[in-house]
Amino acid sequence: MAARKHLIDNVKKTVKGRAQLGVGAFADALLVIPKTLAENSGLDTQDVIVSLENEHDRGLVVGLNHNTGEPVDPEMEGIYDNYSVKRQIVNSG
Repeated sequence: MAARKHLIDNVKKTVKGRAQLGVGAFADALLVIPKTLAENSGLDTQDVIVSLENEHDRGLVVGLNHNTGEPVDPEMEGIYDNYSVKRQIVNSG
């Protein structure tokens, strides 16, 4: 959610022409991750995306509770991702 918001709010404004469409398409493609997590958990994907976006717009770091479908603070749940894992995921994509 944070990467998508950064692309839409900051990066898209710095490019011109067709590149804006590419940045927007890539930003939207990043939603595949939370959508897939929600769908695999048997949750309504649209409700999950809306609730995650609302929490993120409030300036919170959010994750998804797969049991309830509610946004959670990953730090409070003891979930920590390291930089090298994130970098490898982006590079693989």
